[in-house]
Amino acid sequence: MPMELFGKTIKDVSREVTLSKLKKQFKSVRHEKISCDGCKIESIVGIRFKCDTCSSYDLCWKCKIAKVETNQHKSNHPLIVIGENNLQLIDINDIQLGQKLGEGGFGAVYKAKWTSRNRDVACKLISIQPTQIHLFQSFQRELAAYNELSGAYILKLYGYALKKPQSVTDEMQCALIMEYMSRGSLSTVIKEHEKLSLSCKLDMAWHMASGMRKLHDRKMIHRDIRPDNVLINKYYTAKIGDMGIARDLKNTGQYMTTIGCQPYMPPEFYTENYDQSLDVFTFGLTLYYLFVEKNHLFHEPTRKILLPEKSPIFDELIRYCVHDDQNQRPSALELETTFVTYKRVFEKHIRVHHQNYEEQSVEVKNRIFQEFYNSFHPKASAALKEKFPKASSRVQTIIDPDSVKQFLLLLLQAAAQEE
Repeated sequence: MPMELFGKTIKDVSREVTLSKLKKQFKSVRHEKISCDGCKIESIVGIRFKCDTCSSYDLCWKCKIAKVETNQHKSNHPLIVIGENNLQLIDINDIQLGQKLGEGGFGAVYKAKWTSRNRDVACKLISIQPTQIHLFQSFQRELAAYNELSGAYILKLYGYALKKPQSVTDEMQCALIMEYMSRGSLSTVIKEHEKLSLSCKLDMAWHMASGMRKLHDRKMIHRDIRPDNVLINKYYTAKIGDMGIARDLKNTGQYMTTIGCQPYMPPEFYTENYDQSLDVFTFGLTLYYLFVEKNHLFHEPTRKILLPEKSPIFDELIRYCVHDDQNQRPSALELETTFVTYKRVFEKHIRVHHQNYEEQSVEVKNRIFQEFYNSFHPKASAALKEKFPKASSRVQTIIDPDSVKQFLLLLLQAAAQEE
């Protein structure tokens, strides 16, 4: 299958993908209201570089070439070239619909075949009547959210398709062409009673936290992280999907509306005075579902959330995530750091003490992990609380990513000394 860049086929990467060619391609593109964090120009014109390490950090061509460094941004940080629209417009006739995978208020999702690419995809199809302008606006917002986001644990959107109405009374069809996740949603995986080891669940928790951290780095709120909107592929990689009601924090004043799944919403949702900690709350309930394999309880008259059972691991962390006080909830960065810390130390633990771990049953794997967790958790929890004091946990941009890497290294070294 040919390689593509910004919707164009690439045959020779070394010759066709160069900075000079990209500069020429984007020379007349104006990135409206996307300012350069180096020279502070109000709207970048031409090629735009987004830092893949720093939070919502953009540079123009001149500042990139000059290797401008400001605040936490370093010149060796990886940069992503952002086009005016990174999403490909796909011919709707090139998409062959198959089995319906699900249906919601904003349309239906099908397994489909992208015929010219011979690729299995998921197609979210929205049929819009002339009186349903709000649905088209929702579609546009979802496109805008995906255009600004990319990451290993955010569902990939290949492009979009449109079928325009033949007359003013006909419906319009809009489609999002996304990567196909063969195991379906997290809800489906748990409901089908698949036996997942605690270490597999830890990996999935890390994936979700990483996706949420990426979203928050881009100054966005998802507002609907829950088991139905976390998709799982055949390798049990978890990705956050359904960006339909995600919002840019820069525009929250006009978008603070009570859209969301109420049984997952924190108290501040009902006052329309929320921030990124809302995602942490819904993420905490998703974690509870992942580890306990049961739904939390929602008392509709009082809008109270109840967690009747104790999670076998990370119970205290889950309850911090769903704290009524926003300031007591951890940040996405803290959650990601927590899970990757346990993951890396556990991987080292089994290399040393349980070389045949992968050959064991789920029950034996869980016993091994639980013993490790019970031993490692007290010191890891104390170190993480020191690294992420609650007074600053929600202001994650003050924490240098390089210092987090150093923190992980120190924990790994400490664990190695105790082996």
